[in-house]
Amino acid sequence: MVDPTIKLFPADKNYILKEAQVSLKDVLIEKTAFRVLHAYRSHYNPLGIVDEFILTLENYTFESNPVLEGLYFDLAVYYRFQNADNQLELLFDGDSHFKKYSKDWEEAYLQWIDELCSNYYFIKTLIGATVFYPGPQAEVLLHSRIGAFLNKHFKLKIYKHRGIHEMSVA
Repeated sequence: MVDPTIKLFPADKNYILKEAQVSLKDVLIEKTAFRVLHAYRSHYNPLGIVDEFILTLENYTFESNPVLEGLYFDLAVYYRFQNADNQLELLFDGDSHFKKYSKDWEEAYLQWIDELCSNYYFIKTLIGATVFYPGPQAEVLLHSRIGAFLNKHFKLKIYKHRGIHEMSVA
């Protein structure tokens, strides 16, 4: 199903990649939440001490929210930017391009989440956005904090109307 607002050829790599990213959104956002909770427990509570905070984490039931969706789509944009070649590859293993790009995207996404989870403030922000999500009023603040982590990690900045630009290091 071709979206008329997207100005890509149906056999364009970017179109197939975007489709793969959208199809994996819910699964990868859920994996993100659980990886963040696991990273917190393993890095910052290695002794397994159970207190009120840990009980809240343990009893957490996943619900998607706008902050995690914003993180997901920002990472999707960074991935497409880093893999900007729009030529389809020749695949000799019999898999479809959709399946290959889905697999590549999932691997890169989960690797990036693991790298970002080495930062305590990133973990704290995402736990605040998932477990202790205070509602729509804090959505902008949490998304801007996550955007700052991504800008620093990738040394790139996403502008809504100007696209992606490399950050100048002073």
